[in-house]
Amino acid sequence: MIHVLRFYVVAPEKVSAFISMFRDGGIYRELTRRLQWGLIAIDLMRSLEFKTAFITQEFWLSEEAYRTAQNAPAQSVLARLFVKTTMSCLDLGLFVFPPRIDHQWQDISTTAVAHCVQDHGREDA
Repeated sequence: MIHVLRFYVVAPEKVSAFISMFRDGGIYRELTRRLQWGLIAIDLMRSLEFKTAFITQEFWLSEEAYRTAQNAPAQSVLARLFVKTTMSCLDLGLFVFPPRIDHQWQDISTTAVAHCVQDHGREDA
């Protein structure tokens, strides 16, 4: 299983809309269920200290499923949903749990780190 973490700073007036996208029945949750094969779940966490800061944790079946979804046409539609609500986004990359020991490690490309910035068209995170 692969975990993908992203950090978002949301415009204060858009916080409610951002949270709503991730609730059951929310547009982002519904679209990802239908368009991104291999995505098991996505969790949205809100900072207790900075009310406009959020982290998402995505759970993917495999690295291959994640990479396929990132290159699919539907990804640009999903990314556009965030452009109107977020002020910045930092893709923290792909993680694996439990941690692999060095001899078990498969090299994971760092190209995924740029997806969020590329999809949002800015590097202000």
